[in-house]
Amino acid sequence: MRYVFLKDEEGQMTTELVIIMPAVLLALVIIVNLGMFFAEAARFDRIVCEVARIMVTSAVDPSVAASTTLHDSLSYPAGKRGPYRASVVVSARNELGLQPRTLQFRLEYELFGLSFLAQTGIAHSPVLRRTKTLTVYWSSGL
Repeated sequence: MRYVFLKDEEGQMTTELVIIMPAVLLALVIIVNLGMFFAEAARFDRIVCEVARIMVTSAVDPSVAASTTLHDSLSYPAGKRGPYRASVVVSARNELGLQPRTLQFRLEYELFGLSFLAQTGIAHSPVLRRTKTLTVYWSSGL
């Protein structure tokens, strides 16, 4: 008996797997990265308001108090390089007897799955950023 194949498809499945699998893995890495960033950004947004409250009542330098409180609340070591970096910039001005302080909080997340691009020299490592700015007014006489 002779078997006759109408379509010779030997190796087609392997070829499709080799072509599709890297795209599926890259999509999975991007989805995991975005999920981690959005979860940390939500946590960051909740903590920022508490840091502003603590900074207003603190007796030490506002920028030092804000930075220390932010890093302690987020549990990020201040100088450690990791996927998450948080910073705060405090600027002050005098306005009609009030002392407004503008706090600009910044959260950066380096995408771990795509950092190989920076090592190859093709591009910089991709970074997601979340910035939140708060202006707090208070009077030193109160």
